Amino acid sequence: MIENLPGARADQVYTHASWASNRASSYERLEFLGDSVLELAIARELYERYPDFSEGRLAKIRSHVVSRASCAVVARQLGLGERLEQRGADIPDDELHRLAHNRNVLAALHYKTELQEALARRGQSVNYSVLDVEGPPHNRRFRCAAVIDGEQLGEGAGESKKAAEQEAAKQALAKLGVEIPAG
Repeated sequence: MIENLPGARADQVYTHASWASNRASSYERLEFLGDSVLELAIARELYERYPDFSEGRLAKIRSHVVSRASCAVVARQLGLGERLEQRGADIPDDELHRLAHNRNVLAALHYKTELQEALARRGQSVNYSVLDVEGPPHNRRFRCAAVIDGEQLGEGAGESKKAAEQEAAKQALAKLGVEIPAG
């Protein structure tokens, strides 16, 4: 997609403000426009995919999906960070590593939300507990459990507590036989 842009526009996409001859030739104006388009596209998708969700809930999910961290993960997957670095912009490695574990925010929210809603319909609730934490502070690995009515129905692992809880929720949903809508 980006590869199909005319030369000058493609250069602008990858030009950090600190390397631009003027602010207009950096990616900041394109970023402003892109943020608006992305918010609209995500809002429409969420609106259609989750017709029973309240406006507040949709706004919260949209906020997470279009967050800087989520966009950074996608940009990294597309190799945009490497292209920026090739043009002289510095993105600290620790920042990229911190963002890299946030793989898919919408999917991550999805399992816990689905489990919470399924249990609420049954008059139940879920509690998450940390079973184990391994690794040094800069490279932790968490193991968490989803506990319903005192019974552990799911267990998950991840690079953050939240990611481990999502995996545990996914397992619990499967054990409960709750069908998860795609997405």
